[in-house]
Amino acid sequence: MQAGRRRLTTIAGAAVGVLVLLAGVLYFTGTLQKWRDDSDLSSACKGAVDEDGVRAALGSGTVSVDDGTAPGEGALASCSMAARGGSASMEVEARWSSRNGGVATSLGRTSLATHTAEVTPLGSWPGVLTSEEGMARASVTLQCRNKDGEGLAVNARMARPGDTTEDSAARTAFARATVGIAEKAADVFGCDYRPAGAVPRLPAAPSTAPVALSAADGTCAAIEPLAASAEKRGLPRAWETEASGKAPIEDCVLASPDGKRPGYRLSAYYGSYARSFAEIPEVKSVLKDAEYRSKSAPPVAHAQCPNSPERALYTVSEIVSGGSSPVKNPSRAFETEALTAFAKQSAKQHGCVAPTTS
Repeated sequence: MQAGRRRLTTIAGAAVGVLVLLAGVLYFTGTLQKWRDDSDLSSACKGAVDEDGVRAALGSGTVSVDDGTAPGEGALASCSMAARGGSASMEVEARWSSRNGGVATSLGRTSLATHTAEVTPLGSWPGVLTSEEGMARASVTLQCRNKDGEGLAVNARMARPGDTTEDSAARTAFARATVGIAEKAADVFGCDYRPAGAVPRLPAAPSTAPVALSAADGTCAAIEPLAASAEKRGLPRAWETEASGKAPIEDCVLASPDGKRPGYRLSAYYGSYARSFAEIPEVKSVLKDAEYRSKSAPPVAHAQCPNSPERALYTVSEIVSGGSSPVKNPSRAFETEALTAFAKQSAKQHGCVAPTTS
């Protein structure tokens, strides 16, 4: 009897030893940490994270997670993720579009007179991406067919300190991760949306490949007939993207002869993106001045669009950087003519009525 007990004790001790040894191996080889990271990532943002997409965007097979609480009414989920062994990180939040008032700020669009980065459409998906050195931002809003005009918005930000976010590969990976998160969030939060195709390979940031305004064929195409007038104002170049009827924001930037300094930015905003930008204090003040026909306010335009309670907003503004602007002889007549042409093209592609300018 005692011998049997000793054998059981020996076996139990050996089993415990094996388990301790196995735990040590898992710990020192990083397998246990990776398992924990994978588990955390799969449940991040209430299960709305595209795990493979995030790993690709951050350039890491192991990602740490910190679930948070997005501020403000209408927030559904938020989380931040960081590459282990690297400096890249992502922050994500999901909201109902009617409560996505901070989307303009999250995209870095906080003023008429300053410019950080122009938007790029996400193919056939209703979203945009911006990128500058070390930082990329994106937003996608899926219209929910089962929620009476409501949409599901996902806003994301990716930081890569000391690395580029302006090349095609980084931008494409981040865009695909953001769209993947939006798709999963729609499933998690019950949004019946219309799927689009795969996110195409995005080009590098438009500011890295300026074109002659006289050859513009994208978001600046409508202003191509004004190329000679623009050149007289020191703005013969343009930063443009493919013109898309899906993008909730579109930009056309008129730039200096070397293509490096923005002079005028023409922008179109749709749906909740128009509402969000219009609520920025400086923009709100300008829109009020424009409504009362103030000669000091830059021209603006509006258009009514299908299936949207929000009027589209079209703006043109002179960009000041380093205390100066490359624009020679600013002209309200030129600004109005350029905005009218730009707004007409964008509104038509989005199925809106003809814009009215003030």
